[in-house]
Amino acid sequence: APSGQRLVHEELALQWVVCPIAVKEKAASHSWFFFDVIIKSIGLRLHGHSLLAKSRKERFSMGFKEDISKIVKAVAHEIVKKHIKDPKLARHRSEER
Repeated sequence: APSGQRLVHEELALQWVVCPIAVKEKAASHSWFFFDVIIKSIGLRLHGHSLLAKSRKERFSMGFKEDISKIVKAVAHEIVKKHIKDPKLARHRSEER
């Protein structure tokens, strides 16, 4: 991306990490949608810029990799927490889409 501009997947991940707790909770309840947008943006970027030939470590910025790691940990934590609280509801939600 040009200097000072973020790619869609980078900006979405960053905003998910830095947003207030109430927004994070809303985002988590619709995480499938946000992950879908992130994955599609990544795919377009990799294909459109022939980045698949690069090593995995070079394809994405360190900040983006850190943001995705934080998001995955937070969503996994929420899934486990909800499963402990209400296993049937957690199972149903994990199958939603």
